[in-house]
Amino acid sequence: MKKTLCLFISFILLMNYSKAQKSTFGINAGATFASYKATIESISLTSKTKVGFTAGLTASFPISKDFSFRPGLNYIQKGGKQDQEGSTDNLTLNYIELPLNFVFNTSTSKGMFFIGAGPSFNIVLSGKDKWDDG
Repeated sequence: MKKTLCLFISFILLMNYSKAQKSTFGINAGATFASYKATIESISLTSKTKVGFTAGLTASFPISKDFSFRPGLNYIQKGGKQDQEGSTDNLTLNYIELPLNFVFNTSTSKGMFFIGAGPSFNIVLSGKDKWDDG
């Protein structure tokens, strides 16, 4: 709880500091390519890649000339497909993700370069597992 409170206070302070500089907001959408590996006792199962959907909101709050804070809020589908000995399994998991990235930005002679890192918090909203044994 203390970590969450410190993170929240830091986020508010960064937002107040960024008001003096230009903040930007945007949306993103795309595809995800996910698979899974499950091990139960001595049995290991690996799925084929499943294509999912992702969409979300993002913001960028400048901290200094070269650094910015980029939080986001995304909806992400993950899962996998499996075909084994006449049976099929199709797993779909729906997530809400909150990435909190700190990004270094710089200009080069060929354009812009940026690199970032930070924590990401995920919550599973729902899931669906379709299994057919033929």
